[in-house]
Formats: sequence, C-alpha cells, structure tokens
Amino acid sequence: MSFTLSRSALIALALEILIIAVFAVALERHPVQKKIEQPPVMLSFPAPPEPPKPQAPPKQEKPVSTPKPVHHQQPRPDPVQQPKIADAAPSPTQAPALPSDPPKVETPAPAPDITASFRSEVKAAVQAAVRYPYAARMAHVSGKSLVSFSYHDGTASHVSIIASSGYAMLDNAAKQAVETASYPPPPPDLAGSILQFQVWVRFNQNQVQ
Repeated sequence: MSFTLSRSALIALALEILIIAVFAVALERHPVQKKIEQPPVMLSFPAPPEPPKPQAPPKQEKPVSTPKPVHHQQPRPDPVQQPKIADAAPSPTQAPALPSDPPKVETPAPAPDITASFRSEVKAAVQAAVRYPYAARMAHVSGKSLVSFSYHDGTASHVSIIASSGYAMLDNAAKQAVETASYPPPPPDLAGSILQFQVWVRFNQNQVQ
C-alpha cells in the first residue's frame, strides 16, 4: 500500500516538472509583451474667430459747387440833389406857451377845539347808557373798551372799537351804549360841526343798571 502511494506521488511530481518545463519553453518562444504606456493625447481646440472690425463709412464726396453767374450791374446815374429848404423861422406873432398854473391843493380845515367840559358831558352820557350784559355779570367778567365815533349835533355815527376789552360781549355793549346815549347839545360855536370822540366804556360788577 505504501509503495503504491509513493509511486503515484512520483508520477504526479514528474508531470508537474514536465508542465513547468513546457510552460518555460513557451515563454521563451513567445515573450510576454509589456504594455507600452503611451503619453496622454492632448486635445487642442481652435481659438474662436475674432469679431469683424467695424468698417469706417465710406467718405462722401463733396458736391462740386458750380460757380454762380455774375451779373454785371450797370451804374445808375446819381440822383439829382434838391436844395434843402431852410427851416421856417417862428412867426413873430406866435407867443411861447406859458406853463399852466399848478392845481391848488385844498388844505383841510382845522378841527374845532372841544372844551374839556363838553368832552366830560359826552363821556358821562355814554357811560350812563351802558347796559351790563347779563351773561358777563353772571360770569364775573369785567373790563373796558375804547370806542371811537363821530358826533354831529347830538347824534353819534361811525362807531368802532379801537381797543378791545378782550370780550366780544363787552365790546358790543360798549358800541350799543355809544349809539343809544342821550348826548347834550353842542356849544354854540360848535353847532353844525362834526366832532371826533374817543371814550373809554367801563364794565364792573358795582355798576347799577
């Protein structure tokens, strides 16, 4: 049994040696060609075409100007100069115009003098005609208004407030007192004259209506 196995092993070993020898002979006859590494191929792309350059517009030829025909003017005869007539001298009968007289400006007549006593009478007549507004009395409102008016033979006109009391109800009451007051007659020398007055109309809580 052992002899048989060794003989088989020898046969297998001989076969392996034979195969190796055959393979070596084949390699000697047909050597393995090594792969030759080729350098990488560089691809080159053509450059983009340049844009066309703008062409200059063609030069326009200037039109040839044709010479204008020359018209020869015939000389005109000089006009006959007429003798100048001397300016006529002013007639001795005409007198020079004299400047007109300037218009006369009428100066206003001076205001008549009003005596202090008459002023006091007019002021007292206005103050006596004052009617204290009920709403102002209840609100405890007081003050004074300066009223201007024209006086003509016991009648007042052109009534206006010069200095307000600060309350419209008091100003209206002051104007009403001037319009409804019973004025004294003017002095004889002031009769028919228009007199200007300015009167303070006062409102206080102690007035008796």
